Amino acid sequence: MRENNNLHFHGFLFAVGVSFFVAISAIILPASAIPAQSEGNGPAMFGVKEIVIRTPRFGDPKIARNCGLTPDDVLDTVRKSLQQNGIPATVESEAPPANVGLARIYLVPEVYSYNSQTLDCVSWISLWAESRNRLRIPPVDLFRTVTIVYWHQGILLEGGQSNHAGQVADGMKKLGGLFSDQFKNDQPPTPGYQ
Repeated sequence: MRENNNLHFHGFLFAVGVSFFVAISAIILPASAIPAQSEGNGPAMFGVKEIVIRTPRFGDPKIARNCGLTPDDVLDTVRKSLQQNGIPATVESEAPPANVGLARIYLVPEVYSYNSQTLDCVSWISLWAESRNRLRIPPVDLFRTVTIVYWHQGILLEGGQSNHAGQVADGMKKLGGLFSDQFKNDQPPTPGYQ
């Protein structure tokens, strides 16, 4: 009887842990969708002229391959999604050198996949719009390199290995569309348009 009570207790702890994770996720994830905005200076991506898509980051490339995912496919999907939405973006390998005075941000696709030796895959996919800048940050009067995140969104996907690449492609298209909408909303109004 004691063993049975221990099993119920451990099951209860697991359920409480999962419930806690879901509750925290429900609080944190929507907050990550809030676009960055500096006080009194306008939207985060206001006046950005260049978007460079970086090579996707994979948590574990071997697991991603087992789930049918490749960096080239993810990069191509993001590029096409932005182009279909009228966003001028270039992949990093084709981008010209950065010009002083021309605002550039980097769009970074991320894929973290899990495969539990079954035919199912789970992936957290996300897009980050960021830049790296050298700033003087008090109290030490030295330059430091900091990463500034302008926008970030993600989606959790789960499905079979045979169709997971398609799910990830659809998810990246959706994220590309959300980024495109925010980017357009952050740009200055077109002259003569009211």
